[in-house]
Amino acid sequence: MSEDAGPSDPLGALIRRLRQAGADPGATELADALWLAGRMADAETGAGSGAGGGPDAGAQDGTPSGEDGLSPDPADGPGPPQLLAVVRERQEKGGQRGRRQRRAQEAERAGRTEPAYDAPGAEILVPTASAFPDLLSLGHALRPFRGRQWRTGPPRPRSDDVLDESLTAQASAVANCALPVFRADRRRRARMQLLVDDSPSMGAWERALEELRLACEQSGAFRSVTVHRLRPYPEGGVGVQIVGALTDALRTAGTGANTGELRLRALWRLAQARTARWTRTAEPAELDAADACFAQAQAQLGTDDPRRPELLAARGGALLSRAGHSGDVDVATDAVRVLRAALAQTPESDPWLPARRLLFGRALVRHHRAGGSLTDLHEAEWILARAAGGARTGQDARTEALAWLERGDALLALARPRTTTTAYEDRAAESYRRAATAAEAAGDPLVRARALHRRGTVLERTAGPASALDAYRAAWANWQAAGDDQGLQAQATLERMRALAARTADTARGSA
Repeated sequence: MSEDAGPSDPLGALIRRLRQAGADPGATELADALWLAGRMADAETGAGSGAGGGPDAGAQDGTPSGEDGLSPDPADGPGPPQLLAVVRERQEKGGQRGRRQRRAQEAERAGRTEPAYDAPGAEILVPTASAFPDLLSLGHALRPFRGRQWRTGPPRPRSDDVLDESLTAQASAVANCALPVFRADRRRRARMQLLVDDSPSMGAWERALEELRLACEQSGAFRSVTVHRLRPYPEGGVGVQIVGALTDALRTAGTGANTGELRLRALWRLAQARTARWTRTAEPAELDAADACFAQAQAQLGTDDPRRPELLAARGGALLSRAGHSGDVDVATDAVRVLRAALAQTPESDPWLPARRLLFGRALVRHHRAGGSLTDLHEAEWILARAAGGARTGQDARTEALAWLERGDALLALARPRTTTTAYEDRAAESYRRAATAAEAAGDPLVRARALHRRGTVLERTAGPASALDAYRAAWANWQAAGDDQGLQAQATLERMRALAARTADTARGSA
């Protein structure tokens, strides 16, 4: 386009004026400039007092008053500063589009009214950088999912009917007026559910979240886009929104032939969510619901599925927690049965084998406490020793420490029916010593303190107060290192340490 455009070419004159002002507009910036010029002309005309009352009013025949079709004359100045500001802003920001529409939608949701853009003194929105990085690439990635026919989930209701563009065009042409035609949309598109932490620190990400939500809605790839906010309970627990989202996913999956994997994953994660909620609420119903979900998920897996041992171990852990809460021998029996099956299907090379042996040993001890026999304790002592040995081979020092610690407890339980010192107590003291050594290697002073305290209680009977006092002193030092010196066990350690120290001092004075 020539820069010498005359009165018959107002667009060329506009380009010339913008270049004289130091701007080099492209097609997008020029379109914005024309839009702004029209808005400014409307505002100025509305502010005048008559047809020709505006300062830049044209002739009565509608022809602009300037020689080049623009007002004012180019010689009078470089042009409206607002116009140049928009052009420069467009060039600097890279031509971001859709900001005005997004702001209007945000304002509508927030319940406020946006100012009219053709009113005098109205604000002018200029593009800003997107809070969500690379939204354009996200939109391109979602294009293949537009209108995809999903084979899972229930049919969509009649309320989801959509406009049939082709039939609407034909009917409107025949009727000579706009006549919309709708059709039932039976597509089973995916649903997008965004889970967002609702803590105060997430306020900085609200704009990015809103842009992501809008991008997903406008992509046409999803049947619906829902934002779930994870709010804490008043007592500090985990919110319930994630359970609702997983329940909805499970319901959407349906029961078709091709939904097995989806149902499995939804059931498994729902069971994990229920178990996590129990750790916060201590409601037994959560563990009951978790076990029901685990049982359904287990039915979805084949007997040779490599994921089966992991699921059985998770289910056994939930049953073990339930048995500890209720003391019901039947629940403890179920926990032993499920964890025994998990161990039977776990290969020796599996790195999770020591942890599952530890869990199985705990279930046996729990079953004994709920009313089982001494056979449970003998088997628990044996399996916990194997768990500790396997953890040491796998360099899992904390699992090794816990296994030795709980093996010592099982040995003491075997020794309790007897009134005299037995080999069980000597083996328990040695097991506690190994637990303390492994806990030190793991850097866990809390487990080390527990092991040393229990070793001290055994040594009082088997080795005398001097040896026990050394164990109690080491335990007290670790209680302090763990920051738990005010707990009940720590105070018990301190009490025994002072009592034995006083007894040792009295013995020393008597000998002197």
